Amino acid sequence: MELQESLLVVEDRALDREAIRRHAEVLGLQCAFAKDAAEALHFVQERAPFDYALVDLHLGNEDEGQSGLSLISALRAQTAELGIVAVSADPRLTTWLEAERAGASLFLRKPVLSTEELAVALETVAQKRWYSSGKESVFDHSTFPPALLQECPLGIVLDQAKVSLLQKLAKGPSMPLVVCGESGTGRDEVAHLLHRLRLQQSDKIPFVKIDCSQGNAETLGRRLFGYVPSSASEGTSLSSFGALALALGGILYLDHIDKAPAEVQEELARVVAEGMYDRRGDGKSMFSSFQLVCSCTTSTDKAVSLGNLVPSLRTQLLGAEIRLLPLRLRTFEMRTLVRVFFARRGQNASDSLVAEVADRCRRYHWQGNIRELYSILNLFLMLNDQGSSRLDFERFPEVATMFPPAELKEPPVELEDVYEAPDVPSEDAVHPVASGAVYSHPALLLLADALNRDVPLYEVISSLEKQLLGEAIRRHGMNMSHVCAALRMPRSTLNLKRRQHGLP
Repeated sequence: MELQESLLVVEDRALDREAIRRHAEVLGLQCAFAKDAAEALHFVQERAPFDYALVDLHLGNEDEGQSGLSLISALRAQTAELGIVAVSADPRLTTWLEAERAGASLFLRKPVLSTEELAVALETVAQKRWYSSGKESVFDHSTFPPALLQECPLGIVLDQAKVSLLQKLAKGPSMPLVVCGESGTGRDEVAHLLHRLRLQQSDKIPFVKIDCSQGNAETLGRRLFGYVPSSASEGTSLSSFGALALALGGILYLDHIDKAPAEVQEELARVVAEGMYDRRGDGKSMFSSFQLVCSCTTSTDKAVSLGNLVPSLRTQLLGAEIRLLPLRLRTFEMRTLVRVFFARRGQNASDSLVAEVADRCRRYHWQGNIRELYSILNLFLMLNDQGSSRLDFERFPEVATMFPPAELKEPPVELEDVYEAPDVPSEDAVHPVASGAVYSHPALLLLADALNRDVPLYEVISSLEKQLLGEAIRRHGMNMSHVCAALRMPRSTLNLKRRQHGLP
């Protein structure tokens, strides 16, 4: 368990310093001990950078401004990479909040009773460095052509209304976010996008993801809230501070929240409401403050009605809700999605190639949505001769999930939820209206959804406007003069709306 790293211990009580010294020796840490803030700052200025600092919040001479909180702020200002653990026997929530605002990476309740407790605390801080680095969320835009960057400045195909909402959430990190949509529609990318927007304001925002569909209540509870072995019979399993500690001051992203066990949801609701929680097998209360982002396959209202989301957690999730349409209802964006795919691979595909690939992709239903689309396109490029100037569409792979499931082929289907909408014909299909058959264009499905339940008006208008403009541009073969004449719209207005909606 040797860490071979350096630790600065700031503690005014000799007994506590001696206890930490013994634990540090077992871990092989190179330690420096300071009795007050002045000595600690001297060590930082005179010695090589420390990896960690363990700072008692209640040092002597607090009336002279030398408290642990002031020291944490000073240390954070001098060394941004320093992993600071605030230590105190004070269990008040206000104390924990002040330490987090001052720049502490973790809060540890005194006394530090075991070597393992110190080791796990420092390992948690080290993990948090990774989660705060933004490496999981940073997307390289350097491969994007300038024209595509104007359409998709944030790297994903998302309408302007949703982007504006995410920008507001990034400025108000106490507001939760729920992302609803089928698997593969881009829920993870929306969560990462919120992280990237927050990183523009601060470069130390942790992003921690937990898949709530994995494991039972006990396993998920340990991953979320942390764990301390309660007896020797549990073996040599190490304790942990859990995802809530890692997400302190950042984003906790809970994927498939509607699949989490009800008891875990209830406990999570209390944490969001109170800020306090207990690690499994530990009597010391912990604190965490984070922006909660959740994803589920249906709206939260429907998840509650189905019994998949407990009402107490639904109450805590009241904030912003972004609904992502399945790919079968976004065929009007297929060309943009294909352009983004090539850009992410660093390939500058021609307009004719993008149009050819997009036309082929519109033939399918895509049960796996955008994730499946990009996987199939990756396979398609691999199967083609990389040296060839043209793609052989005879090699375009087809799998069962690219076609409608059997139960969706027989109309009519009740439109209870837009995520369970019936199959949508491709854009090139002739829609039978005179014969009395069902006209299942995505725009009408969106409108039907909005007429049957409460949907934000700006979402409906924005989505309908984008689909109508996209259809007109396709129908007139990219001739913008004809589009303007058909829609009775000035060219300047059309260009503005094309930029807003990311249309070609």
